[in-house]
Amino acid sequence: MEWAKQLVASAVRSPHTQQAYAYALEQFFVWAAGRAISRESVQGYVTWLGEMKFSPSTINQRLAAIRKLAAEAERCGYVDSETAQAIVSVAGVKQKGRRLGRWLAWVVNIIILWNTLYINAAFEQLASQGYAIHTEDIARLSPLVFEHINLLGRYAFSVPDSVVRGQLRSLRNPADALEDIA
Repeated sequence: MEWAKQLVASAVRSPHTQQAYAYALEQFFVWAAGRAISRESVQGYVTWLGEMKFSPSTINQRLAAIRKLAAEAERCGYVDSETAQAIVSVAGVKQKGRRLGRWLAWVVNIIILWNTLYINAAFEQLASQGYAIHTEDIARLSPLVFEHINLLGRYAFSVPDSVVRGQLRSLRNPADALEDIA
């Protein structure tokens, strides 16, 4: 078993992937004790994982480790090509539902774009009004700030005509903000 984990670990860069694959291979070899490693045994293991109510992503991750082992064993000459390809071609489990990761990345990208546009507009307005803009102040800003954006709930948008035409909403006057503080 250790040789298999070392073989796979040398083929992947990420330490997290190495650790996950090592664990997946340990679990597979415990399950497969006394069985020949073949396409059928790998399919049986995938079926057993499903029966044990493992999530599709866990099953697919464990299958990826076994596939990597088969491919690396073939590359090193430990397994013939036909056996390795048969194991590598074992189908994964279909994941149900919607993946929120892509949606969340899309929202974060929109927030960054929105904030970047308004930060730039704010600096242009300040510069046009004669305020000093220091590069060290700019370096401290991040477009990742999102406290001003409500990510929960339902939304109805009434978009002003100026925004429809591609313009930004008007910014607050910095002098008014200073009066609010005083």
